This record gives sequence, C-alpha cells and structure tokens, in this order.
Amino acid sequence: MIPLSHAQQRLWFLNRLEGPNATYTSAGLLRLTGELDRTRATSRVCRTSSTGHEPFAHGLRQHDDVPGQRILAPGEPRLEAAVTEVGPQELDGELAELACRAFDWRRRYPSGHAVALSEREHVLAW
Repeated sequence: MIPLSHAQQRLWFLNRLEGPNATYTSAGLLRLTGELDRTRATSRVCRTSSTGHEPFAHGLRQHDDVPGQRILAPGEPRLEAAVTEVGPQELDGELAELACRAFDWRRRYPSGHAVALSEREHVLAW
C-alpha cells in the first residue's frame, strides 16, 4: 500500500472527524436530447473521466486503521455508472440529491448517473 499524499491525509482525517459529507464533492451535468443507450453513455462518461484524471487511478484503502492508496489495474473499474428514471417535475430534486451526495473516501470510486426524463431526454451527471 502506498502512503497518502498530504492532501489525501487531510481529507481522510476530516472524513474520520466529521463523517462522510458533501464538502469536497463536485458535480458535472450534461443534458442530452435524442436516442441514447443510457448504460453505455453513462459508462463512457465514467471511463473518459477516470482515464483523464490521475486521482481516479488510485483506490483508497485502510488497513489496521492506517490509510493508504493502491494503483488500480488498467482494466479495473474506477467509476460506478447508474441509470435513474424520473419525471420532469422531479429532475431538480434528483440532481440536487446527486450533487449533495456525501463523499465517503472508503468507497472505491465516485459515480456517474444517467437521469432519464423520457426516451429522448436525459441528463448525465457525474
């Protein structure tokens, strides 16, 4: 296991002190109109995001109460993909919930979502 960087140690400490929270969570949204393979599109966004950002190349682990990181294998998934269907009136609430979702550093990776409003209206959130 590789030691955490100073920034990772700080976040690990704050997570232990305060518990999971959304303080360091950031979200991105992309609205799409047209036919969409929801699972494939969401997986593609997750794969593209994880390939281009080094923090997603590491998995955070804890062993005997000591945090560390390990390099993930090239084919190992880095981001989770999910699909949620909501009505137009529920979209704002769903996106707010996704944006405020607590980050738990012990989870292996963050997630991406395809929020489906209809067969032709989607919002990709990550």
